[in-house]
Amino acid sequence: MTIVIFVPRKGSQVQRIVRRLEQRGAEYRVLPLSRPDRWNLSLRPQDEDGRSSLGKGRDRVSLDQIKAFLGPALSVDVRRTGWTEESQRFAAQEWVSTLWSLYLLTRSRLWVNPLEAYLLYESKPFQNRVARNVGFLVPDSLVTTDPSEVRRFFSGRPGGAALKRVSHPPRIEFDPRPAPSSRVLFTTRLTLSDLTPRRLANVPDCPVHLQEYVEKATEVRSYVVGQRVLSIEILSQDVEETREDWRRYPTRRIRGRLVVDPQRWKCRQFDLPSPMVRRCLLLSQRLQMRYAAIDMIRRPDGRFVFLEANASGAFGFAEDLAGLPLSRALADLLMEAERAAG
Repeated sequence: MTIVIFVPRKGSQVQRIVRRLEQRGAEYRVLPLSRPDRWNLSLRPQDEDGRSSLGKGRDRVSLDQIKAFLGPALSVDVRRTGWTEESQRFAAQEWVSTLWSLYLLTRSRLWVNPLEAYLLYESKPFQNRVARNVGFLVPDSLVTTDPSEVRRFFSGRPGGAALKRVSHPPRIEFDPRPAPSSRVLFTTRLTLSDLTPRRLANVPDCPVHLQEYVEKATEVRSYVVGQRVLSIEILSQDVEETREDWRRYPTRRIRGRLVVDPQRWKCRQFDLPSPMVRRCLLLSQRLQMRYAAIDMIRRPDGRFVFLEANASGAFGFAEDLAGLPLSRALADLLMEAERAAG
């Protein structure tokens, strides 16, 4: 039985899992979404899966031999010399439709994660409601295009509010340009004095997502992998750059590479209380995430506040800096599907 791994444009995390699968002697295929010309896909929906296949040449595998899929099969990069941008966009759209068809034909098997997890359930307002329903503390939040609602939300909140994206929409359209860094919106703390008339005038044209600002002692990221929950505590308040958003990593150059500075950005393994573990498992189940990176604030009083769940949250730093065995856990999850099928 075979495991198929779709590799996005940046696939460094995937390589960690591949190494674990190799150590276990697993049968797998790696299909780079950035180079669809290097592999083939054939679907015969009117037949059994034995006539449908993925791969090319000796690496071709029939669909009935595939028992687990890893990676968001959401889009590919089509960059064909001599093709117009319109033609490349059309081809990319056809790829999207074909990959989604592949998912629908095989959704009874293990997908890490199902497409619904990326396309629907990364909505932060929806996650806020689901998290509250399963017992998490959640911050008061607002998504609006009404400037008066923005002002009302800030009134009576001297600590201000956090400005965040509504979601992290997956890239499913062809774009010949590299993604600009401005598409990344770090969590930003605002107060009433920041609501200038010019800023408020922009609100009707672009929905804003606001959350009450929650004071932090530390932050916790809990990784749900199947039925396992592995957690780290992030000491975000120890460094000025990360107090509002721990993703603003302090960096330094080591052997010519710019890396997270382990002397200034620190995290450690964390023993999450059992009631919180149960809530993480229940939340990931409701969001259809077999893998989820759940971010929480640990308040000065010790209570946890849910922020969001990520269907493709980064884990390399948690392995390197805290020793969390996440690539091993993901490999185990994929191998369990392979063994069950066998």
